[in-house]
Amino acid sequence: MPWVAIATDPRGGLYPCCWMDRYSKYQGPAEGYKDSDYLKQIKQDFLEGRYPATCKKCEWNDKSGLVSKRTRENDAWFKKHRIEELDDQKYDILDLRLSNKCNLSCVTCFPGDSSAIFEETKKHYPNTLDHYMRSMSIVEGLNLTTPYNGEDIDYFISNIKPHSRVYFTGGEPGLVKPVADILDRLIDMGYNTTVSLDFNSNFQALNQKWFDKLKLFKGTMLASVDAVGARAELIRYGCKWESVDRNVRSFIDQCTNFNLVVSPTPSILNIFYLNEIVDWTKDLKNENRVSLTFQNRLSIPGYLDLKNLPEELKSKATQRVNEITMGHYRQDLAKHLAQQTEVGGWENFIFNMDKLDKIRGTSWREVLPDLNFNNN
Repeated sequence: MPWVAIATDPRGGLYPCCWMDRYSKYQGPAEGYKDSDYLKQIKQDFLEGRYPATCKKCEWNDKSGLVSKRTRENDAWFKKHRIEELDDQKYDILDLRLSNKCNLSCVTCFPGDSSAIFEETKKHYPNTLDHYMRSMSIVEGLNLTTPYNGEDIDYFISNIKPHSRVYFTGGEPGLVKPVADILDRLIDMGYNTTVSLDFNSNFQALNQKWFDKLKLFKGTMLASVDAVGARAELIRYGCKWESVDRNVRSFIDQCTNFNLVVSPTPSILNIFYLNEIVDWTKDLKNENRVSLTFQNRLSIPGYLDLKNLPEELKSKATQRVNEITMGHYRQDLAKHLAQQTEVGGWENFIFNMDKLDKIRGTSWREVLPDLNFNNN
């Protein structure tokens, strides 16, 4: 990734990979990134056989026998390239997160990634989720809606190869103007038929205007769907499930150059209900272009991490995971559940979810009944 990729962040700054420490990045004009001491040090660490200090997440996954982004991206790159073809003049992978503008307040997200969470946290501080408040203390005062200027955007566009993989997420990219502007520039360059476009969306904002633009590209749409029905509306607060379902089906029908990957984030919140996502995915009725993955397991905040379920619930959750009839990474989910529980993790989950119910008028105990453990 340090040689072939660049990633942005609504908090500003640049780095090779979104799994790296988001608070340790190159800060400066985008055109100075490739020659920066920051990037040179990361490359040197890898060349000398050690994980850079910023790569703790991949290091933990690799040492735990789980699939990391490092191994996943290496495998994907080497399917298309040989090491002799390594060319860091432009980027094979561009991960463009250009704003935190978002219409949802997902329980698992952060103020730096969602303008809706930012505003809610500012209004209800200090009575909201602990990880909202901790993150707020870091990002408050930053330009989260437009962290990159026009010169930065020009740099990103000029460093796209004809066959690069360009990934847009957010925030919600369907609400971010620079995303639409970049797609228009790619169309003007004739790259819309050659680049592989990865687009991540919660499908609340995508509409016919977006479908008409995306029809001109090819690639993969990642649908951020953590649950279905009322559970979706609790976990991805602000979404209307009927709208999401309708928009996903319309996208599949219209954007025939895209594969759709349903991509939930497994956590304590949805581990007992993943088969409901499986059933919904199967009902989309397009087996050649629709798939499901569980690769993006949550690790932060700890009180939402699968490993912090009580042992009695871990056993039940493991059984549910083994019953999943579709999707990849079931084995990784089971391994993740088997990790050692952190002291106080479950108690923090209850404390935080009860706080959030008071603010949002929701009831996690009713919507997620499998988590009602010993009537706590």
